Amino acid sequence: MSSLLERAVETIETLWGILDDIDTAGDIAKGDNEVYRAKVEKLQRSRFDKTKISTDGYVLGGIVLEIKAAKGE
Repeated sequence: MSSLLERAVETIETLWGILDDIDTAGDIAKGDNEVYRAKVEKLQRSRFDKTKISTDGYVLGGIVLEIKAAKGE
């Protein structure tokens, strides 16, 4: 697999992990909004510290543009 494709796969897998973590936190804390918010914020901080990927999607968008450019699109 090319380096660019590997980066794309890693990014998608990381984003999937983020969504899964947030979904799990939501399931744990249903009915308690303060607990839910605290858990989500903790997950967001942890994820950003590990990956530097924020929820704005710039990293994923950049990877997609690189793939399209490499394919000549």
